[in-house]
Amino acid sequence: MPFTYPGSRVVRRHAPSGYTDYSSFKPWLRDEFTFRCVFCLLRERMLGSIGQAGFAVEHLTPRAADPTLECEYANLLYACSQCNSFKGDLGPVLDPCRAAYARHLLVNDDGSIRGLTREGRTLIRVVRLDREELVSFRRRLIAMVAAAQADPQTPLSRQVLELLLSYPSDMPDLRTLRPPANGQPQSADDCHFALAERGELAATY
Repeated sequence: MPFTYPGSRVVRRHAPSGYTDYSSFKPWLRDEFTFRCVFCLLRERMLGSIGQAGFAVEHLTPRAADPTLECEYANLLYACSQCNSFKGDLGPVLDPCRAAYARHLLVNDDGSIRGLTREGRTLIRVVRLDREELVSFRRRLIAMVAAAQADPQTPLSRQVLELLLSYPSDMPDLRTLRPPANGQPQSADDCHFALAERGELAATY
């Protein structure tokens, strides 16, 4: 299901540092969090031509609460613009790199979302993961994906799955980036762009 939260915590593969403008981390975060919002799981592909323009660099601990973490990679997440706006200076909220979100959040087949723990319920409230337009969007997408997966061999089903669940066409080639410092320079060799170039990336995820 496209809105199934990860069953394990996110382990960061990249470690760029030294940028003085936090927006410079966006290509790394796109790859790090698989081109989707960590909070609502909206994917870049689901926004059509808007793509990455509908996403932002999110600060786990808000800049207003601790300005020293503004350009700290471990404090940065990838979120859609709506979730980013709703969270604002609230938080910090549950860190997906410290906790498996599946233990705290569950999306039902009708698009509704349930908090399984106090932390999950807090996250739903802060980021408004139960907002009606998002619930309705999830409901439609879940139904479309389920119908396509029921008969995946037809051309139309394949088109639907690739349209909604494929990787974006403008994935960044992290090998070309030169951050001021990089704690894991070899990780760029396995960025999604490089995997696709080697034929090692699945058509959908």
